[in-house]
Amino acid sequence: MAQFSRVLVFLLESFHISMYPGPMKKISISDVAKYADVSIATTSYALSGSGRVAKKTREKVLKAAGELGFIRDESAVRLRTGRSTMLGVIINDISNPFFNEFVASFEATAWAEGYMTILCTSQDDFERQNRLLSGLVSQGVAGVVISPALGTGLNNFPLLEQRNIPNVLCIRGLDDENNFVGTDDLTAGKLAARYLLENGHRHLCFVGGYQHTTTWVRRKLGIQLAIEEFGDGTAVFEVVSGGEGSEFGRTSVGDILRRKETQHPAIVGFNDMTAIGAYQAINEAGESVGRSVSVVGIDNIPASAQVLPGLTTVEIFPRRLGEVAARQLIEQIKGSDRVDTMTMIKPALVERDSVARLGKTS
Repeated sequence: MAQFSRVLVFLLESFHISMYPGPMKKISISDVAKYADVSIATTSYALSGSGRVAKKTREKVLKAAGELGFIRDESAVRLRTGRSTMLGVIINDISNPFFNEFVASFEATAWAEGYMTILCTSQDDFERQNRLLSGLVSQGVAGVVISPALGTGLNNFPLLEQRNIPNVLCIRGLDDENNFVGTDDLTAGKLAARYLLENGHRHLCFVGGYQHTTTWVRRKLGIQLAIEEFGDGTAVFEVVSGGEGSEFGRTSVGDILRRKETQHPAIVGFNDMTAIGAYQAINEAGESVGRSVSVVGIDNIPASAQVLPGLTTVEIFPRRLGEVAARQLIEQIKGSDRVDTMTMIKPALVERDSVARLGKTS
């Protein structure tokens, strides 16, 4: 009760509240300094986490700020110091659990380094991506991470170049992959196809993804290379592209199964969500995942271990990608000479029960 009275008295003195209601004065650093009985400079250092401030003094200032409801004005800090603590992230689709994992790791890494994250989704719309990028720049972000929307070209980020804003491309690359963090997608496709071929499969169907994106092109090429290297010359390779979600997987695999062109088709999903959609089509057709039809995904999202049977997939480490993207961006912002221009994370096969063993070939 005594503490509450002290806060109330301070507010009354500071704001000169009268009988007539009116807008309250914004709490300033000087108000916090006065309340904590320390200098404005010490208060500023304590709130920003910079400078040499004793632990007890810092705790005293933070407690005062909390009691008064002080909120740091980032725009004022940016004007005063020339530095922003905001990072922008533009991804394609937040409904994809892969991006949930990526963003969670990015945000945690950025927070530990003193940065906050603004998340935007382009919905794979190029024009929307441009508007979001303009909005982030207008908010004064220190840097931006972008997973390019469909139709993005190499010279489609002039605003970042004009303003000299640090940026990192992630997941999908462009022709020139400076400042890129992503998966070795060629190896991912190769791992998935090799596993199927070594288990006796000869009809491989690559389902999902958008043609001309680097992820799709490289995963497809990886499958083709595996067929050349580990096949026996009899393998059939089919490609169905144009979407990435579970519904696309369901409809596309449903069409494949209705044709009944092979006894044991093997589906390589562009990602796990597409592969999980294939499960529904297989069940609807009266077939059995891991017996009459085999499925392999790429991502290793949490749901891949929860479906029945468990989905064999290629782990591409979205959390590691998020962490590396954050660190690479922050090193750019700090002007480090150690910034890697391209980082490719090596994938790994995760075996579960969605692939039929038709007979090992090696």
